[in-house]
Amino acid sequence: MPVAKNIDLLLHTGGGDVDTAQKLIEMVHARLGKTGRLRVIVPDFAKSAGTLMALGGDEIVMSDSSELGMIDPQFKLKDERGNEIWTLVVGYLEAYREHADAVRQNPDDPVAAAMLSQFDPVVLRKFQGYRDRIRDIAMRMLNRQGAASTRISEALLDLQR
Repeated sequence: MPVAKNIDLLLHTGGGDVDTAQKLIEMVHARLGKTGRLRVIVPDFAKSAGTLMALGGDEIVMSDSSELGMIDPQFKLKDERGNEIWTLVVGYLEAYREHADAVRQNPDDPVAAAMLSQFDPVVLRKFQGYRDRIRDIAMRMLNRQGAASTRISEALLDLQR
C-alpha cells in the first residue's frame, strides 16, 4: 500500500473475525497517515466484521442495492451432546434477555424457567464483554468522522433493525 496516498477498498463479505477486521483497518490507517483517505466501496454487501471495516473508512460508497449488515460475531460453543455449533453473540444475549424478562413477569412459568436454565453464566459474561468491546470499536471508528457514534453503534448491534 502506498504511504500517505488515498486508498480504495472494495469490500464484499459476509463477515469474519472482528479482531482481524480491526487490525486490518488500523494497518491501513497507519499507511494513510494524516493526508491519505480511505474510501470503502461496498458493491453488494458487507456484514458483521465487514460492516466494522466499512465504518473505518473516510467515505463509504454504496449503490441502491448495497447493504451493511448488523455487527454480530459468532463463536463456537458445544451443545449438550458435545457438538460444536456457531452461536451469534448478540442473538444469544437477546434470547437470554427475553427468557429472563418472561421469568420476571411470571416466575411460575415452567417453560420460561426451563429455557432460562439453559444459559451458561460464564458464556453470558464473555458475550456481554465481547458485545461491549465491539460497540467500543465501532464507536471509535465512527468518532473519527464525528458521526453519532452511540446511536449508530447501538443500531448496528440491534437484531430488530
